[in-house]
Amino acid sequence: MNSTPFTASLDPFADDLEPVGKLVRELPGRPHPSTGTRMTRQGLPHVRIGRRLFTTRDALRAFLEQRRLAALARRDAAADFLDVVAEDADLEGVEAACTAAGI
Repeated sequence: MNSTPFTASLDPFADDLEPVGKLVRELPGRPHPSTGTRMTRQGLPHVRIGRRLFTTRDALRAFLEQRRLAALARRDAAADFLDVVAEDADLEGVEAACTAAGI
């Protein structure tokens, strides 16, 4: 999935960094261990120290909120499209009934 990357910079000396894996394990629903790595590729602000990825709770919270809002926007756009399609389908039915009735 391509999305607009969330941009923020983390200062490894000033921010309260925690391992991405630890924060992901605290999310509800027992996410897969690779979820944190995937989120960093999708724009979660992070720093790599050695082989480990670190982020902050605030950065994760902002990233998830951005993703939630994007999903809601996609859902609303899909619902609007389906409404237009349904209106078009109703008009076709009315036109067919009028034609059949000779109007």
